[in-house]
Amino acid sequence: MERAAALVPQYLRISLRNADTPNPRTRDIDRDARVFFLPEKWVGLWRVVARERTEAFLEGVDNWLEDHMRADDAGPVREVALHCYGFTGEPRSVVAEAPHSRRIGRQV
Repeated sequence: MERAAALVPQYLRISLRNADTPNPRTRDIDRDARVFFLPEKWVGLWRVVARERTEAFLEGVDNWLEDHMRADDAGPVREVALHCYGFTGEPRSVVAEAPHSRRIGRQV
């Protein structure tokens, strides 16, 4: 719960800042990959694949950040972070013609 309490305000600040930032290249990452109808038989494998790829990705990002961190820099400094999480909804029945059956992602 402590982690969620710290992340929620950060996420809200990101959303508000991105909404007020006209240049897409200076916005913070706010992106997801999602499908609404993954068969239950693939959920376990999805968790394995997501964990493996996320760990590799975050290790690379963490190494880069550590290589570039300088608390004694002459200029201004900022805290930066990258947070990843996975979500698995509850099992449900598939409706015949689902309007959102394609992969949907949002990039900002």
